[in-house]
Parts: sequence; structure tokens; C-alpha cells
Amino acid sequence: MGGVFGRAFAGLDLTAAGGALYLRWDQQPPAPGGARPRVVLDRVDPVTGQVTAQNMFSPGWVSPPVAAAGALWLTDSTAAGRVLLRLDPATLMVTGELRIPGEGAPDAGDLGQQLAFAGGSLWVDGGAQLLRIAPATAAVTAVVPLTAGTFSSRLGASADGSTLVVSEMGTGSGAVQRRDPDTGAVLAAAAMAGPASASIGGVTATSVWVAQPTGNFGFVERLSLATMIPDRASDVGGTNAIRVLVAVGALWVTDYTGGDGQKLLRQRGHRTGARPASDRGHHPGPAARRDRRTPVLRRPRHRRIADPGGSRPRRLQVAWLSRRLP
Repeated sequence: MGGVFGRAFAGLDLTAAGGALYLRWDQQPPAPGGARPRVVLDRVDPVTGQVTAQNMFSPGWVSPPVAAAGALWLTDSTAAGRVLLRLDPATLMVTGELRIPGEGAPDAGDLGQQLAFAGGSLWVDGGAQLLRIAPATAAVTAVVPLTAGTFSSRLGASADGSTLVVSEMGTGSGAVQRRDPDTGAVLAAAAMAGPASASIGGVTATSVWVAQPTGNFGFVERLSLATMIPDRASDVGGTNAIRVLVAVGALWVTDYTGGDGQKLLRQRGHRTGARPASDRGHHPGPAARRDRRTPVLRRPRHRRIADPGGSRPRRLQVAWLSRRLP
């Protein structure tokens, strides 16, 4: 199976679950006309980049894995519908499945976060509703309607399962919400604007990291966990494909750079020294952000990666390091 650093992938996506790092990629990319991709899931050693387990799924849209009750869980949207799959974390082989009730989101092809473990339950994106599922029995125990006009959501949770975060998407607008992990009730929210819902990169003791596409560009941002108020000084600009992930004690940022492929960057925790933007809706481009000295991603410090045919993950040392991941 080999290693992943320096290789090119189509549909590259990283996630963390159960203390391990996972890479999803398209062995067969989606084709025109709605043909689904053939997705591969790898468990990756975060230090060496070696693949320690692998599974290739039937054509479908596969969500990031979530660890719960001694197993890995993910959703798979195939021609037959959406199912919740239970995987053996050692072999990544499927050990059980549950048909997901309700309609899928119109953008079901989006490989967003459709599953989270919080409050002792699995929470699943059910289109215009959230489904609470007991991992011991794989039975639906509650159905929670989303905000009126919402047609899809992304989900995230803290490592200890005490916090549930939901990113809603409606017609032209959305919100990132902290919800009660037991009932699904909204506790705090931040309005977000863009053509797609914000992806949730991770939940720490004090923050939520999200990546938001706007149509013309994208950005990474930190939200206060208690209030969901954005920390503008943490903003990092990029393309609509920019993503962020909190994993194995570090903040990982990936972004496409046109024909140069996709960069995977690693930073061992940071606190930004950037001054706040004067306008919440203004997100400067990469050159402006270099002037603001944002330590999360400093483009001049990284070599360009020539790879027009796919995405190439790299584990690169960011120049500025600091105390701890906030």
C-alpha cells in the first residue's frame, strides 16, 4: 500500500477518528452525468505517511469516518440510497449497515461531514433533519428538524463527545451552530454566507475551526465555542477548496492552487498575531494575508508543487510555531 506523502490523489480529503488519521480519495473520480466515484479509505500513519489499512467501496459518495462504540462509522450514498456503515477499525472492513431514513440533500455528492458522535449517540445528516442513532443498536432514537429552509448540514463534535456542532445550509445562506449533544437543541450560532455550507475542521476546548467557500474564494476561520463569534484575526484566505482539520495535536490546512495541485500543510499548534479585518465580509487574498503575518499558512515558505493531474499531499513544517492549539 505504501506511503501517501508525495503521491497524487483525486478527491483528496483528510479526517481524524479514534486517534488515527484517515485519507479518502477517488480511485475512480465522478464522471459527467452524475456517475458516482469509487472511493478508497486509507488509515495513515501521521508521522511516516504509510498506509496501515485500506478499503475500496462500491461506487458512491462516502463520508469521513467517525469512531464510536469500538467501531468506525460512515455514510455511503449509492444508487440504492444512503446507508450508515459500521467498519472494523483494524481492517476497515464493513461489519454492519443501516438504511438512513429521510431524503438526502440536493448536494449529496458533496463529501462533507455527514456524521458525528456526541452525547453518547451518533448524529447523522438526514437532509432537512438530524437523526440521532444509538451506536449499540444502530436504531434511530430521535429526529430533530433543522432551521426552516435548510436542506443539508455538516456535523462535527469534540473529541470527548461533549459538544455537537452543526453547519446548516439553506438557499443562499447558512449558519454554524453549537447544539445540545443530547437533544440537538441550538445553544449558539454564527451566520455564514456562501454557496455551500461551511465545513467543520475540528472542535477544541475553546474553538471551532471551519472552512467557508464564498464562490470567488474561500477562507479558514476560528469561532469561539461558547458564543460562536468569529475570531477575524485567525482568518486564512485561499480558494473555494480550502479545508482545515484539527488532528493528532496539529492544525492541517489543504488547498488547491490551480495547476499546482493541492498542498497539505501541518502546524504544531498556533495562536495568531494578525490584526482583525476591518470588515467581517472582507477576506483579503493571499498577498494581503502575507502582509498581515498570519502564522497558520504562509505561502512564501512553501515550494510550489507541480501536479496538474491530481492532488499531492505534503507534510510541511510551518515557519511560525507557538504554544498550544487554541
